[in-house]
Amino acid sequence: MKNALAIYEKALQHRFFGGDKPATVDYMIWPWFERFPFLKDYGFVLNDDGKLPKLAAWIEAMKADEVVKSVKVPEAT
Repeated sequence: MKNALAIYEKALQHRFFGGDKPATVDYMIWPWFERFPFLKDYGFVLNDDGKLPKLAAWIEAMKADEVVKSVKVPEAT
């Protein structure tokens, strides 16, 4: 899965895919990424090897976005 995510790492040239602030592309792909913590039980941790630092920073930036905060999927069930 990490190999498949490398294309996103390469494409991320700014803080967000849309530039310096979130754009439609960021909001459209965010729902897939916000569910990654649920995969931890299956051994997947996004940047545990340090090879996706831009993507990891993007996730943190998206988590801090007010729009994302307003519709966030709870991590604890």
